[in-house]
Amino acid sequence: GLDEAGGLEADFHGTSPGVAASFNATLAVTKAAVCYVVRCLTPANLPLNQGFLECIRVKAPIGSVVSAAYPQAVAAGNVETSQRIVDVVFRAFHELAPHCVPAASAGSMNNFSFGFQNPEFGVHYETSGGGAGGCPGGPAQSLSGVQVHMTNTLSTPIEVMEEEFPVRVERFQIKPGTGGNGQFRGGDGTTKVFTFLEEASVTVMTTRRRTKPYGLAGGQDGEPGAQFKGREGEWTPVEASSTHTVRAGESFRLDTPGGGGFGKSDSV
Repeated sequence: GLDEAGGLEADFHGTSPGVAASFNATLAVTKAAVCYVVRCLTPANLPLNQGFLECIRVKAPIGSVVSAAYPQAVAAGNVETSQRIVDVVFRAFHELAPHCVPAASAGSMNNFSFGFQNPEFGVHYETSGGGAGGCPGGPAQSLSGVQVHMTNTLSTPIEVMEEEFPVRVERFQIKPGTGGNGQFRGGDGTTKVFTFLEEASVTVMTTRRRTKPYGLAGGQDGEPGAQFKGREGEWTPVEASSTHTVRAGESFRLDTPGGGGFGKSDSV
């Protein structure tokens, strides 16, 4: 809504309390997410400066998941929760500007890190893109396998990763059908399979595993992501945020979410 000075006020009162895991966002991250959405919906020639920022006020209870306070952990707040905030604010703006707001995108950086028992090989932090949400007036299908909104990361080239670490990427491909159907279809997520040639400790930190990226205006939801340990034909699902020991010769598979669709489609 509008505050007394005519600026935009985003009020997060009623948001859940902070959590024991690291998914708490600082107030600065929350304000950045709100400002990002407003910037997406304003003319491109509007300067992004202090005057712009001062027109946006964010209210949130201290200690909540969107306004963390010491000693709450915040590592995933910037890379995961920020995207939930973007989804919430975009959906609110859909009520005001239904033909300007896209459906939800994948909504997770799909954080994946590994380190080896042998310190000679070091550690690595990897991200994988998913599907962009269907956008009114955009292409028939939004982009697949991309990072969207608050992420600003790229996947490491496979050739570089395999040269630097005892790991082999068996598959890295678009996962068809994970984007939501609609007049403007959501982009698809990806499947990535890592085989470890040396024993490793693997950590995943992801969201959009139980909830689906929402569709808008009659569009269907995108499919959620998932992660598995084992090998081809013998996959065991694992939790969205968890750490695992992977033996030499074992594999880890990461499936990323698709984007939601926008608008009704004749094929829905």
